[in-house]
Amino acid sequence: MLRRTAALFAALLVPVVALAVEQKPAAAPPPVSSEPRVTTASYGDWLLRCQRVGETEKAVRICEVVLTIQSNVQQQGPIAELAFGRLSKTDPFRVTAHLPTNIALPSVVKFSFGEKDPRQLDLAWRSCAPVGCFADGALGELQWRALHGLTEPGALEFTDAVGRPVKLPVSFRGLAQAMDALAKE
Repeated sequence: MLRRTAALFAALLVPVVALAVEQKPAAAPPPVSSEPRVTTASYGDWLLRCQRVGETEKAVRICEVVLTIQSNVQQQGPIAELAFGRLSKTDPFRVTAHLPTNIALPSVVKFSFGEKDPRQLDLAWRSCAPVGCFADGALGELQWRALHGLTEPGALEFTDAVGRPVKLPVSFRGLAQAMDALAKE
């Protein structure tokens, strides 16, 4: 019995030792840049969020201004995000809404500049994933400039899966300052 156990142990040990000997050392991780990979700055209710994407020498910095919309129910946490940004300085600005998954399709998200302001953007649904649904649209230069001067609350409106209208408040407090910082990036 002892011989069979020793033989079995040896038979199992030899391939493990061989695997350990044959493994090559892992490649060294790339050096860490002295520039931060992700930065954030807060301006009132808005956040300027920037991220370096790509290799260290060829990294591109992509920035956006983001508003996180919280639920009125305690401890519910964020229920939506509204972001403005662009991939390069030559691209037009885009607005993206990240909303809950309980949406009605087909429909659009309406982004209004305020109760007394007739301007409104219709954002088309792009995708839904377990983390939420995303709608976006392009902002014209006049619309981008108009956002800079807004002081009264706006709204994001959509229809939930049951067919009920949902209206989420959008604060513009700090948006002008966040937009100015974004323009410098």
